[in-house]
Amino acid sequence: MATNDFFRYQRQLKLDGFDQLAQQKLQHASVLVIGVGGLGCPAAVYLTAAGVGTIGLLDGDRVELTNLHRQVLFDEADIGCSKALVAQTKLQQKNSQLTLVAYDEWLTTENAASVISSYDVVLDCSDNLPTRYLISDVCRLLGKPVVYGALHRYQGQLTVFNVPLATGNPVTYRCLFPESVENSVIPSCIDAGVLGVLPGTIGTLQANEAIKLITGVGEVLAGKLWVIDLRTLETEMISIFHDPQSAAAAPPDFFHLRTKHYALPCLSVAPVSEMTWEELGARKWIVVDVREEYEAQLPTIESIPVMRLPFDDLRKQKTMLPLDAALLVACQSGLRSKVAARILKEELGYEEVFSLKGGWNAVHNCTK
Repeated sequence: MATNDFFRYQRQLKLDGFDQLAQQKLQHASVLVIGVGGLGCPAAVYLTAAGVGTIGLLDGDRVELTNLHRQVLFDEADIGCSKALVAQTKLQQKNSQLTLVAYDEWLTTENAASVISSYDVVLDCSDNLPTRYLISDVCRLLGKPVVYGALHRYQGQLTVFNVPLATGNPVTYRCLFPESVENSVIPSCIDAGVLGVLPGTIGTLQANEAIKLITGVGEVLAGKLWVIDLRTLETEMISIFHDPQSAAAAPPDFFHLRTKHYALPCLSVAPVSEMTWEELGARKWIVVDVREEYEAQLPTIESIPVMRLPFDDLRKQKTMLPLDAALLVACQSGLRSKVAARILKEELGYEEVFSLKGGWNAVHNCTK
C-alpha cells in the first residue's frame, strides 16, 4: 500500500479486523449506485471516502430545487444538470485515485444486464417499484448482491438481497414484496414527503453493507429487513424467507428478461389524456382526488366539486360518479392520477376522463 493511501485511510486501518488486506479489497472492488438521489448521494460519498476503487453512478434525472433538502451532493448551481455527471465531478474531487463512471440514463431492460455485469455489488437507491424489480431480476440472473434501501416519510428500510444464507436459498426483492399489478401507484417522496435526514441515514448504511460485503468485516444484513422510524428511533428486525412462488415470477433467463414488461420511469404506462388547470374552461367538471386521507386536505375550489376517492377504492365505489360526467383525476404529483384515469376509462366505462397534469403541486392556488 502506498504511503499516501496509508495516511488517507489510517483511521479505518486502525480498527480491529480491518487491515491493509481489507483496504486493498476495497481498492480492487466495484460498486454500482443505481439512483443518485436521496439514498445514492450519501452512499456514493461514503463509498468514495472509504476507497472503493470503481464506483458507477446511474441516474437519468436532473437536479431540481426540491432535491436539495436531502440530496447532499448537489447545490443551487447544479439545478437543471445531470445528477450522474455532477456527482461524478464532485466525488472525483473528493478522491482523485478512484474511477468514477457516470451513466446519464435510466435503467432499462436494454441496458441493465450490460451495466450491472461490470460491478461486484449493486446499491438499489432507486425510488420506484418497477426499477427495483428489474434490479432484483437482473442481479439474480447475474449472481450479484444487492444492497436495498427504501424510504417512506419518517421510516427507512435496509437489507441485502441475493446473498447465500445458512438457512437456504438467497432472498430477493420479490420474496419481500411479491409484484403488485398496480406497482406504480405507491406514494413516492413527491406525494408522501420524506424527512431530509432519513435518506442520509439509510444511504450511509447502504454504503456500510457494501463495505462489509467487499471486505468480509462484520455480518451482512441478509435475510433480515431492518426498519427504523426517525420520529422515535424505534427499530425493528424482520426475517425474510425465500419464497419459491415469488422467485418463479422473475424471468428465468435473459431472453425473458428482455421481453418482460417493466413500467420503467422512462417509459410511459398507457397513454392518458392530461389537462392543466388553466385548460379546464367553463365546463362542469368533477375533480376526483385519488390521494389517501393522510396525504392532504381536500382543496376548496369555487364552482367545481371535489370528491375524495382513494386509488384503492376506485373499483369499489365507481357508482359514486355519474357515467356522463367529465372527470378530472388528481393526485399530488400527477403520477397515480394517470393510472386512475386509465382504470376509470378502460375498465369502468367513463368516456371523458383526464389526468391533472402535474397534480396539485402544479395548482398553487388550489392547495389551501
